[in-house]
Amino acid sequence: MRTGWRKVRLRQPDDAPFDLLTVLPEADYDRPVDRQVTILGNSKDRDIPAHLIILRKPPEATDQERKRLRRTASRKCRKLNPASLIAAEYMLLLISFPEDQFDAASIAALYRVRWQIELAFKRLKSLIHIDRLPTKNPALARTWLLSHLILALLIERQSEEFMTHSPQEESSKQRYPSRWRLHKLIIQAFISAIQGAWDLTRITANPCRFWQSICEPPRKRKIQRIPQRNALS
Repeated sequence: MRTGWRKVRLRQPDDAPFDLLTVLPEADYDRPVDRQVTILGNSKDRDIPAHLIILRKPPEATDQERKRLRRTASRKCRKLNPASLIAAEYMLLLISFPEDQFDAASIAALYRVRWQIELAFKRLKSLIHIDRLPTKNPALARTWLLSHLILALLIERQSEEFMTHSPQEESSKQRYPSRWRLHKLIIQAFISAIQGAWDLTRITANPCRFWQSICEPPRKRKIQRIPQRNALS
């Protein structure tokens, strides 16, 4: 799991104090640090032996985190701990795997993959609303989910094609494409291809049906309407 520098209490396996701030500078971008530690539990929980993996963040991620810390401290009228600015340069992972089953570099790579999976699910929820199941019927729910998963696969395939054919002049800039924006554009293109172009002739073709679709349903409270211009003069 990912942790902060003050979220858990750590000690060395021999019960000696663990000074995290002195260990942090040993980590680098391509050389994570692995330290065997003990997570101290409270009065009800036992201590847990674990490994602390420390990775140095890219400079842009460090700057972003430090800006967030300063902004939060300013908003809450608190003095910012200088150690927080130092720790903002690093990512801390706590794992309990046996030592012979992993290495620090592999854990760092797996964590990055896991984060991309979380972002993918976040896009599924925000863009195609896969978390809003509209029915309780098992058969309909299965059909709805499968159709949305097919849509997600089509979006992902189209997205990969766009990402691998970026313009040369854009790929050299220090700007990264947003998959969320790209997926949203692809979804809009799919909807337009399925529904066709929308124009005003659809309203004039069946005005009664259109009017019924935009009317408020009956309710007890009277709808507040904007007065006519003559009533205001």
